[in-house]
Amino acid sequence: MTTPTPTPPAHARPSHSINTPRLLLRSAIPTDATASTILWTEPLNNPFGGVVDFNASYDKRLASIHKQALTTASGKDAFMQVILKDATVAPAEFPAGLKVVDGVMIGMSGFNSFPVGEDGALVGDVGALIDCRFQRRGFAVETLSAVFEYGFGVLGVRSMALDTEVENKPWRELMKRMGLGGAESLQTGDDEGKSGEVVYRFDRDMWEGAKEEMKKNGKWYL
Repeated sequence: MTTPTPTPPAHARPSHSINTPRLLLRSAIPTDATASTILWTEPLNNPFGGVVDFNASYDKRLASIHKQALTTASGKDAFMQVILKDATVAPAEFPAGLKVVDGVMIGMSGFNSFPVGEDGALVGDVGALIDCRFQRRGFAVETLSAVFEYGFGVLGVRSMALDTEVENKPWRELMKRMGLGGAESLQTGDDEGKSGEVVYRFDRDMWEGAKEEMKKNGKWYL
């Protein structure tokens, strides 16, 4: 007897795509492997440890892209590449390998996973990275705003979860600029000398309030 294929959850998609005024956030495709390798192996992209792999190779990144196609379709995660649509506004010194079919790859974002909370509601575990050569131009705010809007408005996520190292002051300042500083809480480290993590948890109501403040302050890019 053949075992039936499990039905993907409602938030699952074969691929994801979000358009913003300056950016395209989309699921990775095989031709992204070179640019993805550059982002993952740049030490300045991860000064606090965590998300990238300095030993990543082209083959490793290509295999990861193929794997992501399966995990995206099953609803396990929703990783996306951050593409600057207009290459002419990119800084002159960016590596040529960051050019992809629809612009310049400047980062990564999306959902690491979709855990279910104690109340049975879907949670979006969000991450983001903007390449060091493209920082301080509002791209992180634009990226995260788009991901939050997509999660709440399209995928049916009921709350968002993000975390970073205590030492990651740039990220913590980013959250404050987005009006999400009040969502921050500290998880203390362990006996091995780790300083702990900063975690952010917020629902749609808190996000709507933060969004209105960004609009008032001229920091809304969507």
